[in-house]
Amino acid sequence: ALSEAMGLEGGGLGQDGLGAVLPGAASLVEQLNRAVMVCLRDGRSVRGCLRSFDQFANLVLDGAAERVIVDGAFADVPIGIFIVRGENVMLLAEVDTSKEHMIGTRLQRVSVEEIERARKAQKADRDAFRRKERLEWPIQEDYL
Repeated sequence: ALSEAMGLEGGGLGQDGLGAVLPGAASLVEQLNRAVMVCLRDGRSVRGCLRSFDQFANLVLDGAAERVIVDGAFADVPIGIFIVRGENVMLLAEVDTSKEHMIGTRLQRVSVEEIERARKAQKADRDAFRRKERLEWPIQEDYL
């Protein structure tokens, strides 16, 4: 339907029989109004419905939630409408909502409050390691 609207002959098939490929951000047209996951440059993962985008891959996600994973537990922290600057997008993928229930086989869903506590504890542990207040692996005293 998109290829016909764009005037591509043969339903989007070029002369070589391969599907027409839209350049750059224009290829996001197929994901409009669908559930997507966006991995950001800072390591966060945000899920939501893709409502809009532009030529720079700036995105607008509706009903967005940050998926936080800490030590085998996860929670979706609601954000609402989320605007992402294109330079911060590392990956965008459509979410298969029919397979959403399968995530519970590897990770345990917890409340937002629990995941926030776990995230703060993990950050404090990481900060302590950086300040060398804590060793990553315990070393027995007779080895020192």
